[in-house]
Formats: sequence, C-alpha cells, structure tokens
Amino acid sequence: MALWHRRRDGSRKRDQTIELSIVVARDAHQTGRMSYEQYEHHLREVIAHADPRSVGFAAAHLGILMGDRGRELEAEHWYREAIRGACEEVKAPAATNLAVLLVGRGRLAEAEALLRHVMTQPDPVAAAKAAHNLGGLLADQGRTQQALDVLRHAIDSGHPDESVGALLLIGRIRMRQRQTEGARLAFEQVVASKHPEYSRQAYQYLSELGRGF
Repeated sequence: MALWHRRRDGSRKRDQTIELSIVVARDAHQTGRMSYEQYEHHLREVIAHADPRSVGFAAAHLGILMGDRGRELEAEHWYREAIRGACEEVKAPAATNLAVLLVGRGRLAEAEALLRHVMTQPDPVAAAKAAHNLGGLLADQGRTQQALDVLRHAIDSGHPDESVGALLLIGRIRMRQRQTEGARLAFEQVVASKHPEYSRQAYQYLSELGRGF
C-alpha cells in the first residue's frame, strides 16, 4: 500500500518507508519474530510521530492487532481513526473490519450500514469482502432474498476467496430452505474450486445432503 501520487512537500519516499516498516513489522509478528507488544509499540510510535497518511495506515493495522487480542473497544477506536484518516486505501478494509467487529457485539444496523457503504466504494477487494459479510449478516436475520442478491455481488467479483465463500453460503441457505438440488449445485461448484478451506466445508455439506440431512 505505497503512496503513488506526488505531494508538494516531497514526502512520498518517507511515507513509503514508514508504511514498509509497518508491513515488515506485521510480517515479523505473524511469523513469531516479533512479539505483539513490540508490534503494538511500533504502530503507536508511527501514530504519535508520523504524517497523517502513515497514521491512518498504522491505525488500520493497530485495529486489526487489537481485535486479534480481544481488545474490542480499542479495535473499534483505531478502525474509526483509520476510516477518518488520510490513507485512502485502508478506509474501506477498515470499515469492513469494523463492521465484522460490530456484528460480534450485536450492533447489526451499524454493521449493515458500513458494509453497504463499502460495497459502493472503488476498492473491488473490499467491496467483495463486504458483500460476502453482508450476505451472511442478512441470512442470519432471515432476510433471505436480500442475502442472495448481495451474495451475487461477491460471486460476480471473481475474488478467489470471497466469491467462493459467498457460493458456499448460498449453498447453506438453499440447504436451510430444503432446496436440495440448488444446495448441491452450489456445493459442487465450491468443491470444484479447490479452495483450501471452503471446498472442504462444501464436501462435508454434500455428505450431509447424501445422508438426507
């Protein structure tokens, strides 16, 4: 997520260096080469001293870290800081992550509004992820047709994860509706995708269909 447009203050390279340091620290944390305390300290140092764009970039990553640590109030705060910040490319992903957090806290209307907003943004990956998550939220509320319509957006995106995940969810919806053939077709398409996670789940659902669930 490097900054490509030029700015009058000549800070393009500085932004890139700071954001690269965050990516390196994130990868080190994920692979066990940096503790979460060290990673958190690095992000907070960027937020305290860097330019507004890099602050937004760091806030989005700090939101993820806080969420992973179960510190939900702090995660919400930093996601909102990222959404309000100056780093455009993290705003939609941060809004999607915030929506997922809010669903877990029962704030469904807020989550739905955020996801619908992200679906309108020019970030195709974030829009696909938002559509997948919104489809699940609507399905859980019994708003089946709305869920199916939204999930089609995720499928049409062609995203290797979100499109297949949305197809799996459609299969589960059809299964609940006792529409066996529709469910089977969806699950077979997921299995055929060979997705490392969703294809295994789809195979299990196909086994249930074979047993007459």
